[in-house]
Amino acid sequence: MIVVKIELWPCGNKSLRREIARAEIANDGVMADEDGRLYELGNYEYELREKRSDVTRSKLRKRSGHVYAFPRKTLGVWDLLYRILQDGVGNRNA
Repeated sequence: MIVVKIELWPCGNKSLRREIARAEIANDGVMADEDGRLYELGNYEYELREKRSDVTRSKLRKRSGHVYAFPRKTLGVWDLLYRILQDGVGNRNA
């Protein structure tokens, strides 16, 4: 499992940090064929959680979904996170 935490550090003070969001990413377990050869593509389930924040006034939000056929041997974890955010949050910069 991959866990991505987003923390707020008021004025850069680590001792006052608090987690404001979290992504949990899990491979669905289908990793090899009958001969034990690892698949080039992986499927991932994810859950995105945003905690209630007095700063942003946001409420707890939770989204979950799947990313299928991710080329896990040629792309890295940031690429996986990018695809998860595209799926779970969508394009907000348009």
